[in-house]
Amino acid sequence: MKHPFSLLVGVALSDMLREGQGNLCVWPGSHYFTNRHSRWPDGKIRRAGGGWSPGDGPLPDLGQASQLRLKAGDVVLLHCESAHCGGPLESSDIRYMVYFRIRHCDWERMLAEEAFAADMWCDLEGVQEHLREAEPTANATLETMPE
Repeated sequence: MKHPFSLLVGVALSDMLREGQGNLCVWPGSHYFTNRHSRWPDGKIRRAGGGWSPGDGPLPDLGQASQLRLKAGDVVLLHCESAHCGGPLESSDIRYMVYFRIRHCDWERMLAEEAFAADMWCDLEGVQEHLREAEPTANATLETMPE
């Protein structure tokens, strides 16, 4: 099984122009690691959902998270397997953000056909073409990332 959505879409409803304002924190490239971690050796998906279970061992070192600096109205698109969290709120201002989980109209068919086992981008038409055109480091599989 896989996450029951294709993309997490976040819309900032208030400004978060500096760190410490409850910013959305992301680990760029982490979707490659979590995609690899959630599979059996034969490539089939071994579990659904996100997060880290006690049986998974210690949390991996994904490096420093990036606190996104956003203006009200900015939109963030995250792959469903991207590591993310809310950042610290060090001000009296409330951070407002709305999230949507969207999925491809053929998501259930793709899941039944195990399309996700072969291609983590299969439900995001157009992304594959972009990755082919991108610089080699932009679509690295993070094989050098610590387990």
